[in-house]
Amino acid sequence: MKGAAMLFCPEPDPRKVLDRVEELFHIEHVGDRNNITLAQDDMEIILLAACPEDEGENGEYAKNQLEGVAGYVYQNQTELVEIKRNLFYHLRQCKSMIQAVYSFDSASPAETQKKEKQVTEPLYDMTEKLQGVITFGDGMTLRDSKGQVILDKAGKSELEYYMPSEVPVPGSWAEDALPEYIERRDRSMALLRDRH
Repeated sequence: MKGAAMLFCPEPDPRKVLDRVEELFHIEHVGDRNNITLAQDDMEIILLAACPEDEGENGEYAKNQLEGVAGYVYQNQTELVEIKRNLFYHLRQCKSMIQAVYSFDSASPAETQKKEKQVTEPLYDMTEKLQGVITFGDGMTLRDSKGQVILDKAGKSELEYYMPSEVPVPGSWAEDALPEYIERRDRSMALLRDRH
């Protein structure tokens, strides 16, 4: 059995993304490569981290995926305007992605279900650690770190509201920004938090 997932997160440096994955699973990455393989028995998860600034195909692929997922949410026809807006805002803050390909052997539907859960749990843990959003398979359903549907193709959600993790103002932006810009951003984030 094979499957795929894509995780989008605010951290712009793929190396730091993989560092956080290593911390989470208490593993050590060797070399400068941008991938990690997690394996247990017959289950395997291959993770490839990339950002638009990467050279070559990886950078182009990351750019297309990050722009594509934000565009997909922007065009989604839903009545859940606040969820859509907050998800779109979160995705626009995402600067890198992890492509995950997983596989395992299975002899029965019950075993498939059990192993699928064992494979997806670490992916949800990564989503939480990286303050990201994850999608599986065809990419039409975006989920939070608990596996709940934030927004699907039909414009439906399992959430009453969606508030992404607050992405801190980068130090370089705060140095160059006027105090009123920072104050306005802080007020906006406080307003969003107070609504829910």
